[in-house]
Amino acid sequence: MTKRLQSDIDSLTAPTADGEILIWPEAGDLVSLAEKNRRRRERDEFMLLDRPAHQWRSDGVEAGLVFMSGHQPDFFHAGVWAKNVVTSVLAGRTGGAARFLVVDSDVPDRIAIQWPDNRGEYCRMRSALATASVNRQSYEYLTDRSSLDFGGMFRAIPETMRSDDAPMGAFENGFMQPRADDDRGGEGYVDRWTAGVRSIEEGIGVPSPGFLRISQVFGHGANRGNESAAAFVAHLFLQARAFAAAYNHAIANYRERRGIRGQQHPIPDLVATDDRVEVPFWALHAGESRQRLSVSWDEADRITLWVGADKVCNLGRDELRAKPRATLEECLNPWQVRPRALAQTMYARLFTCDLFVHGIGGAKYDQITDDIIRVFFGVEPPAYAAVSATMWLPLKRFGIRPSDLRIGRHKARDLRYNPQRYLVDGGDVQVLKAIIERREQAIRDSERLRAERRRDRAARRVAYDQIHRANTDLLNAVPEIAVETDRSIAEISARLDHDKVTKSREWFFALHPKARLIRLHGLLKDKLGD
Repeated sequence: MTKRLQSDIDSLTAPTADGEILIWPEAGDLVSLAEKNRRRRERDEFMLLDRPAHQWRSDGVEAGLVFMSGHQPDFFHAGVWAKNVVTSVLAGRTGGAARFLVVDSDVPDRIAIQWPDNRGEYCRMRSALATASVNRQSYEYLTDRSSLDFGGMFRAIPETMRSDDAPMGAFENGFMQPRADDDRGGEGYVDRWTAGVRSIEEGIGVPSPGFLRISQVFGHGANRGNESAAAFVAHLFLQARAFAAAYNHAIANYRERRGIRGQQHPIPDLVATDDRVEVPFWALHAGESRQRLSVSWDEADRITLWVGADKVCNLGRDELRAKPRATLEECLNPWQVRPRALAQTMYARLFTCDLFVHGIGGAKYDQITDDIIRVFFGVEPPAYAAVSATMWLPLKRFGIRPSDLRIGRHKARDLRYNPQRYLVDGGDVQVLKAIIERREQAIRDSERLRAERRRDRAARRVAYDQIHRANTDLLNAVPEIAVETDRSIAEISARLDHDKVTKSREWFFALHPKARLIRLHGLLKDKLGD
């Protein structure tokens, strides 16, 4: 089934050419959009745990406009970093604040940096691992790694990319020596990653956003946490069945309108049975794999929490409404609750910022969040924006297109079946002439047999073999033609692979020269206007 477009957001695509920028909606409208969101939020009130939502928003509220983006703490490309620039520029122009939501609740497969190795004739992708496995731990639990664990990863990268003045060198310096004023003292992976990004931005004169971790917002116990986040979790626990219905209905509508088949894309439904309902949160615990959370109800109508297949505890409804953070901490300890993707941005957009700046994928999927907010909370969702950019590393490119390889392969196939077309020079003329005459006679025999003795498969096979043998004899008579054709295809293929590597937009933004990041910063500022 062909996927259908239903909105302007569905039609958004990543910029393709070097230096191209995407800002949606119009760049000049983003400040007014944030102001409109704030006014609407003050007007379109809804209830959370029997209290007006604005009473929960006072938790860490900012006087000025708050512009927020977010991502996992990995080695992301310049198009993701562009969101940092946009939020910082908008915050600076309005006297507001820029925030970066660090999704440290995600579980990486591994910690590794990739870079293009251009020391040979053709550029190849190389990769250096800090560790091949993180043992199913989320980023927030990667706290026992020292500098020795990461040194080898950086040393594998060529020194030319790691000079002290280069962004990669600045990132390495910050990562390997986190500053004492970082949020958690400087030994955890996320501390190191945050320090590295700050070091790059300081070096090129871009104000860093305030880094806010999911684990800080939704944590409890030693990890603190916001009362509004705890209230959000508690509210969805108490209203689990209604929320699951709104959630699944929104996803079903999204799939139907866009011609998406199956029940797993773009995200799976929440599982709801007669006796248990899944909620949009993870349960995390050091040393354990991440688990899904669900709730049920006992005979006294208390809420029972389940981590995977295991019953964890019972919650009284009144206690959960009155003291959500303390009640959740007492019940779930040592497990921690972390929101899944849609719940993350739902909370951020409703409670922590005036404009959330997505990448393209997040912008598309948050249309589902919009529908959930309308149905479940009964208010119009705050508008959001999308930002991306494409930057190529300054590497040599051959300008090879996929069509060049198709043409080369077509020639090789044609050479096999019609070698006479390519015998312009070379070989013994008389020998070639005799082979060509034999080939033409075999073709005539084949055509006659097909017309007069169609069912005589044995005779027709003999004629086919004679044509094939003549083709082989022609190629053997002038072997350099086939050799040159194969060599040309191999070269085109290698150059095409080289260009794919050099035109990739996925390289870690720290691998770009400092001047290129400064240029992207300037382009984004110009795009946003005064």
